[in-house]
Amino acid sequence: MILTDTHTHIYYEADLSKRQQLMKNCFDNQISRLFLPNVNSKSVNMVMNLAKEYPQNCFPMLGLHPCDVKESYLEELTLIREQISQHKIFAIGEIGIDLYWDKEYLKQQQFAFREQIQWAKDLNLPIVIHCREAFNEVFEVLEDLKDEKL
Repeated sequence: MILTDTHTHIYYEADLSKRQQLMKNCFDNQISRLFLPNVNSKSVNMVMNLAKEYPQNCFPMLGLHPCDVKESYLEELTLIREQISQHKIFAIGEIGIDLYWDKEYLKQQQFAFREQIQWAKDLNLPIVIHCREAFNEVFEVLEDLKDEKL
């Protein structure tokens, strides 16, 4: 049986020996695949570096996390989209809507979510959804964009 961690930010562990131990713990417990969603443009290199270090085990996913949708979200989307065109990725994510911390950027989160769903459709990739305190808002976007590619 292949065990998979479908969502880990293990790349945030800056201490190399601790990160190596975390990876060893995964392997010792037969977890051989780890999917790595980034959260913003600054985390792309961390994701890609870990995927390069463990190419048989770590699979990058790129997107703009809804909690990182702020004033500069359009710039962030542009930077991440450029990175997507330069790297092999396995999904668009983690994307979605989060209203737990802040509702100020709901419209921007909805726009970013829609935009990134379109990227996934264009690239024939799955999406990885983050939804916190926003089920109705996420579902509304998904219903709106529902087709054979989603």
